[in-house]
Amino acid sequence: MAGWTAGHGRLLGFCLLVNGDPAVMANPIEVQKVLKGIDYPADRRTLVETARQEGASREVVTALEHITDRSYDGPNAVSQEVSHTS
Repeated sequence: MAGWTAGHGRLLGFCLLVNGDPAVMANPIEVQKVLKGIDYPADRRTLVETARQEGASREVVTALEHITDRSYDGPNAVSQEVSHTS
C-alpha cells in the first residue's frame, strides 16, 4: 500500500506502507534530482540503476523498485507512477 503523507498542510513525500506502517518515504524532488540527465524512454531497471549510481537514498531506490516494470517516457511519467504505486 502506498500514499502521500502531509504535515502541517504541506506535502512531505511518497510513503510506502508495509503492514499498514510507514516504511519508506521518498521525496519526489529527490527522485527527480537523481534521475536528472537520464535518457528517456527508460525502463524500471535503468531508473533504479541510475538512482543507485547517483547516490540516491534507500527511500528513493525502494520507491523506484516498486513502480510498474515498463518503459517511462519522461520524468513526469516516473513521478506519476511513484505517486500511484500501491
